[in-house]
Amino acid sequence: MADQKRMTSVDVARMAGVSQSTVSRTFAGDTRVKPETRERVLAVAKEVGYVPNFIARGLSAQTTNLVGIVMADVASMFYPYVLQEFVRALQKRGKHALVFNVRSDGNADDVLQETLQYQVDALIIAASTVSDEMVEACARMDTPVFLFNRTSPHVNSICVDNYQGGRQIANLFVRNEYERIGLLAGIEGTQTNQQRTSGFLGRLKEHGITPIYEARGDYTYKSGYAAGRELFHSDTPLDAIFCASDAMAIGLMDAARDAGLNVPNDIAVAGFDGVPVTEWAANSLTTIEQPMTALVKTTLDWMDKTLASQTWKTQATRVKLLPGTLMQRRSTAASELIIAE
Repeated sequence: MADQKRMTSVDVARMAGVSQSTVSRTFAGDTRVKPETRERVLAVAKEVGYVPNFIARGLSAQTTNLVGIVMADVASMFYPYVLQEFVRALQKRGKHALVFNVRSDGNADDVLQETLQYQVDALIIAASTVSDEMVEACARMDTPVFLFNRTSPHVNSICVDNYQGGRQIANLFVRNEYERIGLLAGIEGTQTNQQRTSGFLGRLKEHGITPIYEARGDYTYKSGYAAGRELFHSDTPLDAIFCASDAMAIGLMDAARDAGLNVPNDIAVAGFDGVPVTEWAANSLTTIEQPMTALVKTTLDWMDKTLASQTWKTQATRVKLLPGTLMQRRSTAASELIIAE
């Protein structure tokens, strides 16, 4: 009934004939609770509609089992899969994600103060940046911070090796003897864009190749399609083009088809990220596939070790780069596997 009082763990303990701590241990999954006791507590809880207040229980135990995830670009092709992977992995570890969104051009500082109010055990920041001052503020509140797919000398960071991924695409283009090469870069000033494009352009330069076309998008399908329409209505024929994200690459391929061009016979296209839609027959996009599961696991393993450490505030920060995998598909001509150099 609407006016029925909210049942507490004290009520459940009294009705089940156990202590309140036994009720708490039962819902925490403590294996020391006898099976028959656990069944009795759960049966009473179900009968009276008791739902444990995990936040209150966590505060008393100095842990909430909540992990704050601050993420930009949640509507992109890549980060929804990242978020799904984090949520699944955290649940397996008995934790839950509290997600906050910032603008793609924003700073995580904009929402971190709000995030900290929820007493999260740790913070994971993806596709955004954070100031040193905010990292220090988090440390004062015993909240460790991890950067995902970004790097910083001041924060524990886990990221794909964007630079080597760009070099792998350049190696592929050189191997396939493409000479008229283009680049569709991402958002100016973002770390991922700088690393991917510098790796790509640097490797081409080593082979004496200078791209004859460069444009910029914002990692979205729409910007890739718009760049493609402009390119394919110009007098700049290309053999191949590298797009700094899969979303832009797929948009550009659609623009090529609308212009009556064949991919890869008229123009080869490569992307970066390895989102599932790149495997679809309509796309079959050559790309650098990010090791998403390994990136998430590494982040959470570091988090668990940090939370278990009493000295994490004084430990040196670490940066770990995981290699991406070159996935060659129909959007580029057939070639032997290219190893990054």
